[in-house]
Amino acid sequence: MTKAELKKRALGHDLLRVLAKADELGLATRVEVTDAEREEIRKANDYYADKEFEYFNVISAVTGYSKLPNLTVMDQLAQRLVSGLHDGCLNAQ
Repeated sequence: MTKAELKKRALGHDLLRVLAKADELGLATRVEVTDAEREEIRKANDYYADKEFEYFNVISAVTGYSKLPNLTVMDQLAQRLVSGLHDGCLNAQ
């Protein structure tokens, strides 16, 4: 996608839409995202959509953030994404 397309906010801050678009554009040719990782992205999206990573939510805090994604899985995926997409991003126009 071009910068102009990204600025249109067609994907917004919806991690599931971003992942679906990445799949459509051939993400799997560079980085494999497992079903378990996709589930963690879904969990993260629930928090992200409600801005709970930015703002304190009393109910989430009281329940011990019980629906928080596995941060180790998310970190490992993020590292693979950066590594697998690095060259493609640098060569993008």
